[in-house]
Amino acid sequence: MDTVFNTPRGLTYDPIYAEVWPVDGDGPVGRVEQPEKLEVTWEMTGSGTAVLEAPLTQTTGLLTSIDGKYLLVVGFNGLRHVSIPVEATVYAEDQAPNDVRVRIVTASPWSLLDGEIIPPAPRQWPINSVEQKTTEFFTAKGSADEVIRKIIRAGVEILGHPIVVLPDNPKGPNRSIAARLDKVSDLVKKALADTNLWVSLEPWLPGDPVLDGVSSSTPVVVADVRKYRRVDGLVWSTAGEDITSWKIKATRPTATHIFVHDDKKHPEQEIHSFTDGDSGRWIRRLAQGEYKPPEEEAKQVAEALLAEHAGTREIEVEVTPSSVWEFGSDNKHTHQYQVGDIVTLELPIGAFEQVITEVVVEYTPMALTVTPKVATPHNGE
Repeated sequence: MDTVFNTPRGLTYDPIYAEVWPVDGDGPVGRVEQPEKLEVTWEMTGSGTAVLEAPLTQTTGLLTSIDGKYLLVVGFNGLRHVSIPVEATVYAEDQAPNDVRVRIVTASPWSLLDGEIIPPAPRQWPINSVEQKTTEFFTAKGSADEVIRKIIRAGVEILGHPIVVLPDNPKGPNRSIAARLDKVSDLVKKALADTNLWVSLEPWLPGDPVLDGVSSSTPVVVADVRKYRRVDGLVWSTAGEDITSWKIKATRPTATHIFVHDDKKHPEQEIHSFTDGDSGRWIRRLAQGEYKPPEEEAKQVAEALLAEHAGTREIEVEVTPSSVWEFGSDNKHTHQYQVGDIVTLELPIGAFEQVITEVVVEYTPMALTVTPKVATPHNGE
């Protein structure tokens, strides 16, 4: 007997679907029927996973080879999650050796950035050669938006990942990055620090509307740099029973003043002093950093260090939104939220703005749960 799920948009038998797509194809090879469990994590920064438990069929069997030839595509309320299998288990339970099941774990496109390392001069680096001048650095300067896109493009050029980076749209504070053999994901996180930006890695599949800068006959990932989004009325509160538990923890800054010097140890070494400008005398602390001219500037290094050592306010909240709000993007429900949206949390001690950084959707034949997670946003321009 089929289960009827009571969702914010009404009763439905089929709230979520999963398909298997070939990486070089223009459509799905099949749909996953009767999954026993499907847990999907949409994550803002990090490799959001999908976990699928289902009977072994011709379709699910394609995911067990872990050869990078097939994708798991999950759809939920207009949102899609495309990921590549990274772990597969084929098994049979006790007393039922012929009832074969599969458990597939996948990783989202952020894992591609985790797997990319940029050499000092990527455009001069053939993938079959290790020759490289040791004095060179990979450098990127400009707004955070421009720097992030340059970093991702450089990583894509090295390994040929199926990522299309949308054109620059300068925004965010200025950034200057000098790197040697650093992970693309680490460099992107560094450029995102102290901004109100995040990197969207959304799937584009054949048949989707045409996007400017995207020309492909096979599935690709579209990389974009976005601002946190404000949604009218997106408020979760203890009074409205959207919040079941919460905790706030504050810490003092570990550094309020910075000495920044160049990387040359000589009598005429340049040393610059910077401060956060508003710390009380009882909590002032000094740290030091090094910059590499001309690739880096002392002020930008100091700003990054002050942000790294700034005091923190961590809010831990367990959220169970009421049926007024739905996770989705298809506008078929009046109130929808997504990863990257700003939400106001109304607690007994005050209201706090947080960003939805992760949403976990878990489906079984008997239940459907949607669990958003929030974090304190970066303060940026």
